[in-house]
Order: sequence, then C-alpha cells, then structure tokens
Amino acid sequence: MRVSVWVGLVLCVLVGMVQSVAVAQTPLAQPDLDLWSGGIVYTMVGTADGGRIIGGEFTAVGGLPRRNLARLLADGSVDPAWSADVNGPVQHLAVDADGRIYVAGSFSQLGGIPVSRLGRLSAGGQPDVAWVPAPSGGAFGAAISALLVAGPHLYVGGDFSQIGGQSRAGLARFNTVTGALDLSWSPPPWWGGVTQLAADTTHLYVATAAANGFPLIRYPLAGPANQDAGWIPNVNSGVDAIVLDGAGSLYVAGGFTVVQ
Repeated sequence: MRVSVWVGLVLCVLVGMVQSVAVAQTPLAQPDLDLWSGGIVYTMVGTADGGRIIGGEFTAVGGLPRRNLARLLADGSVDPAWSADVNGPVQHLAVDADGRIYVAGSFSQLGGIPVSRLGRLSAGGQPDVAWVPAPSGGAFGAAISALLVAGPHLYVGGDFSQIGGQSRAGLARFNTVTGALDLSWSPPPWWGGVTQLAADTTHLYVATAAANGFPLIRYPLAGPANQDAGWIPNVNSGVDAIVLDGAGSLYVAGGFTVVQ
C-alpha cells in the first residue's frame, strides 16, 4: 500500500475545516463530565460496548468521586459501578480485543496496588497484579508517550531504557494475551524518545523526537523489528504527531520544515 506524507498547508486547512464544523454543531446533553477541582482530561479511548475510558487529572466526574480515571457508559453518563483510582495524572490509554485497559502516566499506584507509570486493568477495572512492566531509565524518568494496540500486541513508546525486565530503548512490544514482553521483537534504540505510534493492517509507524537520523520510520507488523528500508521520509526535525486516515495517507506534524 502506498502511503503519502502530508505536511504544512494541508494540515492547516484540515484544522480549519474541523473547527468550522464543530462551531456549527450543538453538543449532546451527555457527556457532561462536570469535572471538579479544575479537572483536565488528557486521553480517552472507546470500549466495545460503546463506552469510554477517560484519563487525566481530576477528583470527581459527574458528581461521583473518581481520581484521574473513570468510565463513561454509552449514553455519556459515569459508570457508577466502575472505579480504579490512580494517584497521579493519566496521560495515555489503550484497550485490547479482550477489553483489558492499558494505563500510562505519572503515577505509582493503580487501583490500589504499586504500579510505576504503566499498568493494566481488566474490563471491569480490577488491576492486573501480575502485569508489572516497570519502565525505567530515560532522560525524563521513563516517560511513556504512546500506547497502541495492533492485533495481539501492545506497542509502548516513550523515553525509557528498560521495560519488562529487558533492555528496550524507547519502543517495546507486549503480547496482550499473555502480557509478556515480546523477546523476539527488539528494535534498535531510539534514544531521542518515541513521541507517537500509528498502525494500519500491515505496518507500524513510529514518530520520534530525533532531530537527526530518522524522526519518522515504519516496521512491518509481521516478523522481526526490521525497519522498512524502502520507506524512509527525509524529515529535518522531530515529529510530534501522526495520524492515518484509513485511505492510504499519513498526516504528520512537528517542528520540521522539510519532508522529502
């Protein structure tokens, strides 16, 4: 499949279109999160039943005590039976095919158990005490910048040097069923830090903060972690955001001025 890279003016036009459409719409009555204590939502992910998991910095949602993580029902109301407190900001979320929820952020406890920066919950909100990847190292204290579920795998990107008890610099893959780090998938180190991930049916796209080298690369989803040597955009600075549109194009944003 051919992937086109769009930058600059095209991105600006798209943003303008989205804003103009949004102004013309009337918000639904739900969700009305009524966040307390200056609450902020940083991330949101959908569940198979039409609900949403939201993460951020807040102490209550819709009048119910919820610390930095909450579940919304399909109608936008807060799920009163679902609660998994987190003792720090939640910045990234992902959900796998079996409904397990992956949570990343600046915390040391998840659902009442010690978990550093990255943990997993059941669909019902119970913490997985056996899944403790414990990212460490990195220039920014093992910050996780991206979570992505593609097929039977969870991809984790960020600024770390170890995860799952193994050396992995900035990018790692876990089996979502067993929870194990994929020892056969060991990409080269990305010391600049991975900023975002995207995937289609055949490839994983990786954005990095590297001002030199390869700010934008891709790997085949199947097989070992060998960079696609036939797909190397020449980007002259770091990439902060990437989005696939489902029609063969990859939208790219960052601090660059040249893409070739």
